[in-house]
Amino acid sequence: MARTSSSYRCSACGSTSAKWYGRCPKCGEFSTITEQAPAAGTAGLRATAKASTPARPARRVTDVVTGEPARRMSTGIGEFDRVLGGGLVAGQVCLCSGPPGSGKSTLLLAVADSVAERTGRPVLYVSGEESVEQIGVRAHRIGAESPNLLLADDTELSAVLGHVQAQPVALVIIDSVQTIASTEVDGRAGAVAGPRALEHIVDTTLSLDGDKHTSLRLLRTVKNRFGSLEVAAFEQTDAGMREVVDPSSLFREQRDVPVPGTCVGVTIEGQRALTAEIQSLITTSNSPNPRRAVSGLDSARSAMLIAVCDRQVKLRLWEKDVFLATVAGMRVSDPATDLAVCLALISAAEEQPVPLDLVAIGEVALSGDVRPVPMLAERVAEATRLGFERLLVPPGSRTRLAGYQPAANLVEVANLADAIRAMRRAGLTSVR
Repeated sequence: MARTSSSYRCSACGSTSAKWYGRCPKCGEFSTITEQAPAAGTAGLRATAKASTPARPARRVTDVVTGEPARRMSTGIGEFDRVLGGGLVAGQVCLCSGPPGSGKSTLLLAVADSVAERTGRPVLYVSGEESVEQIGVRAHRIGAESPNLLLADDTELSAVLGHVQAQPVALVIIDSVQTIASTEVDGRAGAVAGPRALEHIVDTTLSLDGDKHTSLRLLRTVKNRFGSLEVAAFEQTDAGMREVVDPSSLFREQRDVPVPGTCVGVTIEGQRALTAEIQSLITTSNSPNPRRAVSGLDSARSAMLIAVCDRQVKLRLWEKDVFLATVAGMRVSDPATDLAVCLALISAAEEQPVPLDLVAIGEVALSGDVRPVPMLAERVAEATRLGFERLLVPPGSRTRLAGYQPAANLVEVANLADAIRAMRRAGLTSVR
């Protein structure tokens, strides 16, 4: 008789191992390894196994009738609807993840209250981490007091299902899913599943993150079967999560006089164009190994752009400390902000400020050439909407805009040398 042995599975990432660990060797989470029941021995499949007849035969894509678009239910929170693709779809399963303290529970409690108020139907909020009294304190603090908002605190799966089936509800929120357990699932803890194990099953995955030193929170769509990938901004306040309808205003400093070492670029988050201010500081180094400190930008790409500026403009940055950062803790990885990074470096090195009405858009190659970027029309439209009058753009941009005539003045620059000349001319014009 064949001997069977137990296996161990991580409830967070789904990986399996032959023995138990206190910490998952794959994802690094603690106390997530559970014992699985031994699988029954089965004979191996042979290459000549008989094929079964499928219940539904394959069809031509041209014969598939898609029907009407899915009807959506608005949550009443515009920025939350944005990342969902316009609202919730009936039967949609959404997973919201983020680090502790980012505001997930506060945001979802506000969503639950808004849906209950708008639909007039019960909304069930189940917590496995806090008691009903604790949730009630938060609800009163943020003004979530709809009589249709139902609160429960259970960690047993059967009890949660009982709450759901007790009456028809418009929305069910479980906080958090990894605290739910079932006596019918083999293993020590009996956990149902973790966030990483559910990512491939759910319809939509949202990620809420932000710098712990700032109140800004960005809600990003990581996966969405019912829409595109979007981003929304919220501000965490004592009264709850406040929508930031125009996040571009948060990612750049408001000043009346330009200062050296700053330049504004335009990045794309999902389908939304956002302006981002790049700041640079260059000082004489007292160390044989000058510092390179980066915050909010990709460190490897920043090092490359520093080298390009040093080679093309002869800034002698190899003997100086260089610091690069974004405003309000914004994370920027879009290559279209390369030109803004380079001009911020050049501005700091030469102590010549970039005019306040100038925006730089373009990817910078190792040769110093400025390359085209995707979604140029959206970037130009956002910069124009915010009142910028001069836009440094890659060559051929007017042709790529396909008839769109922005109010701002487009200045096409082929390389860093052209961009520097355009920046200096714009500075002289601003002084006059």
